[in-house]
Amino acid sequence: MTNQSFNRVLENLWGIEARLYNHRRPSGIVRRPQDFRVVEPHPIKAKKKPGVATYLVYRVGLDTRAVGRLLARTLGAKSYVVSGLKDACARVYQYITVINPVIVKEEVTMDRFKAWLVSRNTLVWPGSHEYNMFKVVIHTSEPHRVCNNAKQTPYIPGFFGPQRFGIERPNTHYIGLLYTDNMKGYIIREYTYRYPLEERSTLGTYEKRTLKLIEKTRDPWRIKAQRIMLEALQAYIYNRALSKTLHYISEVAEHHTIVTCGPMQARVPAVRLPSPRLAKSRSKWAKIVANVLEEEGISWQNLKGLKPVFRPLIYPICRLKCIQTENTTKISFNLPRGAYATTLLIEIADIDWLEYSHCHTK
Repeated sequence: MTNQSFNRVLENLWGIEARLYNHRRPSGIVRRPQDFRVVEPHPIKAKKKPGVATYLVYRVGLDTRAVGRLLARTLGAKSYVVSGLKDACARVYQYITVINPVIVKEEVTMDRFKAWLVSRNTLVWPGSHEYNMFKVVIHTSEPHRVCNNAKQTPYIPGFFGPQRFGIERPNTHYIGLLYTDNMKGYIIREYTYRYPLEERSTLGTYEKRTLKLIEKTRDPWRIKAQRIMLEALQAYIYNRALSKTLHYISEVAEHHTIVTCGPMQARVPAVRLPSPRLAKSRSKWAKIVANVLEEEGISWQNLKGLKPVFRPLIYPICRLKCIQTENTTKISFNLPRGAYATTLLIEIADIDWLEYSHCHTK
């Protein structure tokens, strides 16, 4: 890996070249999972389906997919489905449906997660939830300023968060950059790390399965994870393009969509994610994406197979409450599905991201 490429990785690790607001941001630390909680409200769109069981799951420091697999295996189910992925390094409450379980228990308790049966014959599916609730504690010497910043932040940019794929998935921006530079060896190496630039740690099931396949084929591009890398690249390009348009979002919007945030709904501007089909557009957004691709030295064809689905440029924040103590700011808020709490945090405080690089469970 060249020094120039490595420096570019560090500079763009979080993918955000600009912020939406000009708040002076005090320093702050958020310890996971102790100070980071995510709650998924009961999905309104859940529908009737025979032979399934839906559980409310509480998990600590575990990936959504890992919990889903364990729960399904324990109940003898063929598979499972979730309404959305949640932060792997947090205390999380969310719903998981197991498909055709052999047994249905009222309660399942395992290491680092617990599940309670909430309904039979009711199914959740990807996108069936509409928003998420968060409670975060920020340790800071200026709690008053952090609270003021939060109260003056009605919207956040629609960036994809740095942990888009969870604890068992590569980091969005780092893998995107490596994919861009065609650094096959470094991409494969990252499967042996939980987070970018982190010390080697115990492999998860995802990494073990991927590395085993690589050993058999000797061809890193034949692994199934290539799609994930491609989506990581798409997210990285989108984040870079959005960072260039934060202060004239209304001018680049291609569409408007309705998002749900707690008790309210909001109409927000949206654009299409980078894909070859976007190249045919003459919109301002398409031109901005094209410029980013040129800066990265790749073409639209590098995004072959991706779809130009719409994503909001900004997301509203609702039900925000902020409590100050001598050295902490306790903040609670709701965000629409697809929005990242980490994006709000970096708007209101200069978070020490080193605290985010390890998933402590005790």
